[in-house]
Amino acid sequence: MQTAAEAGRLAGPNTERVDAAAYRAHVKARSGIVRAAAAKQLAAGGGDPFGVDAAFAALDRAVASGNDEAVAIADDVALARLDAHLTWMQRASRARAMR
Repeated sequence: MQTAAEAGRLAGPNTERVDAAAYRAHVKARSGIVRAAAAKQLAAGGGDPFGVDAAFAALDRAVASGNDEAVAIADDVALARLDAHLTWMQRASRARAMR
């Protein structure tokens, strides 16, 4: 498992090229944690209208394939869908509170 410092180094500004194997390892290492958090949010209600679960399944397949471009794209898509779902839930929560 990566340390917080290593994750920060990979996520921070970098003038050097990021090694593809290190990126895949980083995605694979955090995938379980992010996926568990996503599953908790999906279980909170509202279903999965943004296809978050399918996006994380595609990310797992991309990591297993070793295709660096597929990993980068699938990672971006999974996080974007999770972000959309969380934003949707926050807006729905605010709308209920304003009634």
